Amino acid sequence: MPIVDLSLHSDDLAKSISSSVEAVSRRLAIRPGERVYIIGNAADFDEFCAPAIERLGAIAAACLWPRTSVSPAFVDTIDVIFIQEYIEPVPNDACVVMLQSVLLAWEEAVAMVTRVLQDARPGRIVIGACLGDRDVERRVKDYLEKRYVVDVRIGSEEYIGPKANRLEFEQRAFDLLDDRPRKQFPNMPEWVLAKILGQDYDPSAEPGFDPGGGPSSSDRTASVSPKLPPSHGSRRAHSKRSQQEELELDSEVAPEDNQQEDTESEYRSSIPRLW
Repeated sequence: MPIVDLSLHSDDLAKSISSSVEAVSRRLAIRPGERVYIIGNAADFDEFCAPAIERLGAIAAACLWPRTSVSPAFVDTIDVIFIQEYIEPVPNDACVVMLQSVLLAWEEAVAMVTRVLQDARPGRIVIGACLGDRDVERRVKDYLEKRYVVDVRIGSEEYIGPKANRLEFEQRAFDLLDDRPRKQFPNMPEWVLAKILGQDYDPSAEPGFDPGGGPSSSDRTASVSPKLPPSHGSRRAHSKRSQQEELELDSEVAPEDNQQEDTESEYRSSIPRLW
C-alpha cells in the first residue's frame, strides 16, 4: 500500500502512515546514547510521532499547529503561522528530530524547528518524512546548517512528482487525515492531551482518560507503546460517532434558533478549511 495516497479513506491513510514509522525511524540513524527530542505536527502527531517517541526513546517532545498559505506579498513563498503549540523544554546538545508524514513546504519545516529551539543549541538535527520533496529537503538543510552550525540530516520514504502542487497536496492529505465532521477547532492529539492531564498515553485504550489517573514514575520519558492497537480505527471511529451525535442534536434545534444562528454567522470570521 502506498504510504501517502489521497485516494485512501481516512483510516487507511492513518494506517499507512503509522506502518511507516519503523522504516522512517531506522532511516534517522539515531546514535547510541543520544538524547532525542521530537518535534511534530498536530495534524499527524498520534499516527506518526507518538509511536516514534517510544521507539527512539525520546526524552521530550513538542507539538505544533502550523497553518500554511500562499504568501500574498512574495512570489513562490509560503506563509506559516502557529495557532497553537505544546512545547517541552529542549535540552542543549540534544538530537532534535522533526517528524512529519507529508513535508512539502520548506518554510513550514524551518519555522517549526526554529520556533521550538529558540535559543537552545542542538547537538544535531534530523528530519524524517513519509512523503517529501528533494528541493524542499535541500533548502531546509542549507538554512538550518547555517543558522545552528550543526549537522543536519533529512530524508523521506517517498518523493512527490515535480509537477505537483506541493502545498495543496499537503493540505489535502492532512484534511483527509482529520476525519472529524466538524473542524471549527484545531484537532487535539491524544498524546498531547494525556501529557497535559499528567497521564500516560495508551494508544490501545478507548478514548477518554481516567480522572483519577496521575503522573507515573516515568514522566521524564514519554510512555508510548511502539505497536499499533489491535483495532486501529476504534479511536477514530469513536471520535466520528461522538461528533455525529452532536450534529444530530443540532438538527433538532427549533427553527427560530436556527434563524438566529444564521444571522450571527454573518459576523463570524471564516474557518480555515484545513482545520
